[in-house]
Amino acid sequence: MCTNKSPQITLLLVAMAVVILGFTTAPAPAGTITYVGITDDADCGISLDNTYTHALDFGTGAPGALINGVQFDAYNAAANGTLNFNREAATGLLSHHGGNGNHNVSGGLVDLLTDMYYNGNNAVDGVTTWTLSGLTPGYTYHTRIYTRQWGAGGTRHVTFAFDPDGAGPVSDSTEMINQDDATSVGFANGNDAYYINYEFTAVAGEDLVITLTQDIFNYSWHLYGLTNQEFATLLASSPVPSDGATDVPRDTDLGWTSGVSAVTHNLYLGESFEAVDGATFATTAGLNVTSYDPGRLELGKTYYWRVDEVNGAPDNTVFKGNVWSFTVEPLAYAIEGVVASTNAAPQPGAGVENTVNGSGLNEQDQHSVDSEDMWLGVPDADPIYLQYEFDRVYKLHEMLVWNYNVQFEPVLGFGVKNVTIEYSVDGAQWMTLGDVDFAQATASADYAANTIVDFEGVAARVIRITINSGQGVMDQYGLSEVRFLQIPTFAREPEPALGATDLAPEVTLSWRAGREAACSSAST
Repeated sequence: MCTNKSPQITLLLVAMAVVILGFTTAPAPAGTITYVGITDDADCGISLDNTYTHALDFGTGAPGALINGVQFDAYNAAANGTLNFNREAATGLLSHHGGNGNHNVSGGLVDLLTDMYYNGNNAVDGVTTWTLSGLTPGYTYHTRIYTRQWGAGGTRHVTFAFDPDGAGPVSDSTEMINQDDATSVGFANGNDAYYINYEFTAVAGEDLVITLTQDIFNYSWHLYGLTNQEFATLLASSPVPSDGATDVPRDTDLGWTSGVSAVTHNLYLGESFEAVDGATFATTAGLNVTSYDPGRLELGKTYYWRVDEVNGAPDNTVFKGNVWSFTVEPLAYAIEGVVASTNAAPQPGAGVENTVNGSGLNEQDQHSVDSEDMWLGVPDADPIYLQYEFDRVYKLHEMLVWNYNVQFEPVLGFGVKNVTIEYSVDGAQWMTLGDVDFAQATASADYAANTIVDFEGVAARVIRITINSGQGVMDQYGLSEVRFLQIPTFAREPEPALGATDLAPEVTLSWRAGREAACSSAST
C-alpha cells in the first residue's frame, strides 16, 4: 500500500534482541524548596542532558566554570542586567570577590564555588533581589543556587523568598539560613556544599523574583553560581516541526510533547498568528494522542498552530498553548552547482561563471552595479550563446534573470534583449522552448530579477540561451545572473545520510519522496 507520506523502511542488519527502555517522571509539586548536597561534578546534577535558561558563574573570573560540558556564563559587574538576570540591593553595595579555598568540592565545581558576588555593607534586615526573566509560561523550572561556607563559625544569616509571579506577596520562603553553617539546613557538617533547589511553574508575563533579607550588618549572602533548568511543563512543548521551521514537507504530521498533567489536547491550525492565538473553536478537540495529520498542506504557505492541554476530571483545566509556526516547502528549488559556458570571447574579470555563482547578489537577492560581478562577452562566433549544464535531468519550473546592471546601462545597452531558449536531456538532441525578451536592468544597487521564464515542467539537463539582440546597438552583451528552479521529482534527504558509518545494527531508512511519486520503494 502507498501513502503520500515520506516513506520509511526498517532494516535488521544483524539478528539481535532489542530492549526498549521507557521511563516516566513524576515531578514534585510546583513551589517547593529543597537542599541537595554536592561534592564533585558527578553528584552536582549539572549535565548537557538538561536544558538551561540560565547557567551563571558569579564573581571575578572569566570565562565561567565548565562543568560536565556545560559552559557557565561569567556574571560580573559589567554583566549586571544581562543574560536574563538582574540583581539589586536596597542597602550597601554589589561587590565582587576572588574568593578563597575553604570549599570542600572538587572538579569543575571548584571554579564555580570560589569567586562570588555579595551585598557589601548591607544594613541589618537589608534586602537584595535577584530577578530571572526569559521564562516560558506554563513551564516547570528548577532554580538552583550553589553555595558553600565562607568561614567556620560565621553567622551569615539570610531568609529567601521565592515569588514566581513577579514582585509581590511572598509565594515560598525558607527559614533563616546560615550560609556559613550547612547544619542550618540539615546537613551533617557545617562545611558541606549544597544547592538550594526551588521548583516552580512560570506565570505568563511574570519573572521569578528572589528576595533575600539579610540579618546582620555587612554579613550578606555570597552568590557563587545559579542555574535555571527546564524540568517539566503544563503546556504542550517541543513542537514538530520546530517553531519557525522552513522547508517542511507538505505531507508532514504535527507532533508535540504533552504537558505533565494533560489528559487530552485541543489543536488549532490556521494561516495567521492572530486567528490561531484568539481562536476558541479547535480544529480538532479531545485528542488523546500527541500527533495530528493536517492532510496535504499548501506549498510555500506559512501555517500557525497551537495545542491547548486539558486536564482530566474533576477540574478539566485548559492550559492555553503557545502559538508556533512553520513554512511548507516551496513549489520549486534552485538548482545548485550549475556549470556555465559560452562561445563568446572572454573578458577579463567578467567571466560567464558570474552568471551562476551568486556574485553581486545580497541576502534580498538584489544585484550590485559592479561590473566584476557580471558577465560581459564579445561575439567570437555567430550567433553568441550561453550554455548551462546541471548534474542530472531536472523537471524545470522557471528561470529568473538579472540582466546586465552597471550604472550606465540605460546609455550603453549592454544587457541582453531577445533570446532563443533550447533544452536537452543529453546535450545532443535539442528542443526549442521559444523566443523570450529579457527586461532591461534598473542600473541600481537594489536590482531584483525582473524576467521570469516559464519552463512549463520540461525535463532537461542542459539549457542553451542564444542571443538574438541586445538592449542597445553595441556589439557586446552582458548578463548579471540566472537562476534555474526545479520541481523535486526524485527522492532526497536520505537517512542515514550518504556515506554514514558506525550505524546501529537495526537501521530505519527514510527519505523525502519525489513530489509526484505515487509510491516509493527501496533497494539495498
